[in-house]
Amino acid sequence: MEASEWEILNDTELLLHVSISFFPMLGLLCILRYTIQGAGYTNLAMLSGVSEMIARILVSLLAVPAFGFIAVCFGDPTAWIFAVAFLIPAFVYVYRRILLMNKN
Repeated sequence: MEASEWEILNDTELLLHVSISFFPMLGLLCILRYTIQGAGYTNLAMLSGVSEMIARILVSLLAVPAFGFIAVCFGDPTAWIFAVAFLIPAFVYVYRRILLMNKN
């Protein structure tokens, strides 16, 4: 193998290690998003996707030029964190609304 091929394999390994480290966050994202969507609050679920897109844009414009490939590796996890940061308060809101509807 040539040196450039080893560099690609090392970069791939780094990307996978970073992504795998944030899989619990991705799991929480899926659970919260689909729970909120299943409860009928589809707009809130869609807005979490908007927050993901904003995070990806910020990483692409700010972090990648400054930090290079390591910032690319953290692009998806950053988007997941932004979405979860939006969905946790959204879930609390939906949960309280459902409790209020059940009391009435």
